[in-house]
Amino acid sequence: MERISRAIPLMAMLMSLTLAAAAPARAAETDPAILSTIDAAIGAINAGSEPDLAAVFVESPAAITDDFAPFSWSGKTAVADYTRDLKAILAQYKITDWRFQRQTPRYLFANDTRAEAVIPASFPFLMGGNPQSVSADWLFVLDKKDGKWKIDVMAFVDSHHTLLP
Repeated sequence: MERISRAIPLMAMLMSLTLAAAAPARAAETDPAILSTIDAAIGAINAGSEPDLAAVFVESPAAITDDFAPFSWSGKTAVADYTRDLKAILAQYKITDWRFQRQTPRYLFANDTRAEAVIPASFPFLMGGNPQSVSADWLFVLDKKDGKWKIDVMAFVDSHHTLLP
């Protein structure tokens, strides 16, 4: 039962990516603060700043997913747990000189209170001194509360491979 409850958010995110690939982008019609919020999250991850990352998330995120174990984080400690685990995996595999970089959104749609963005991203880095890079789509689902966009779901979806052996 626990596996099913963990799989449901992932299936929903993957379905969103599938639907986004077929839908037209609506970036021109959406609030520019959506991308500002996403850029702030990416900047916080790149800086290793858990407080700055937490500042752009809802209090209890539905899901943060990435391509390293345990693969999914949720709830009130999701941002802290994800940040800790990301730092640990980078150290474990001797990954240095890394930086997440977002590209032009593939899909961006919003209504007054919810937004979804699918954004191609790259992750160049050195692994044991050797240049590497991973490309993926990043899925963000945001809530607008008290006039501010906050991230509820962030999923780094590497459809080709994982950087880990």
